[in-house]
Amino acid sequence: MKIVLKYIMLATTLIGIAIGILAVSSAEEDQEEHAAGYELLVSKKDSERWIYEVYQNKKLIIRQERIPAVEGTYYFTKKEDAVLVGSLVIKKLKESKTPSLTEEELKNLNILSN
Repeated sequence: MKIVLKYIMLATTLIGIAIGILAVSSAEEDQEEHAAGYELLVSKKDSERWIYEVYQNKKLIIRQERIPAVEGTYYFTKKEDAVLVGSLVIKKLKESKTPSLTEEELKNLNILSN
């Protein structure tokens, strides 16, 4: 019985340590996200169109009402598409890259047909 209690105490201690490590790791990721200061807001333009806005430290830096990088005028007809494109733009900004997109990137996101 004493051996079982020792193993239970050891397991409980290890689980506590693992939870502590995960909590610290999660907090660090949140701080990095906050430090970058980017936020994506997706909203409905009208009954058929969606737009996305990118904010940096609560200041609007990009407002995209149309699908970028394609010839012609095409709108986001699905919220999910606006979220995917806006998220890619933020990813590029965080990597200190130009936030412009290519047709190939839009195809990879399944925004455009291949």
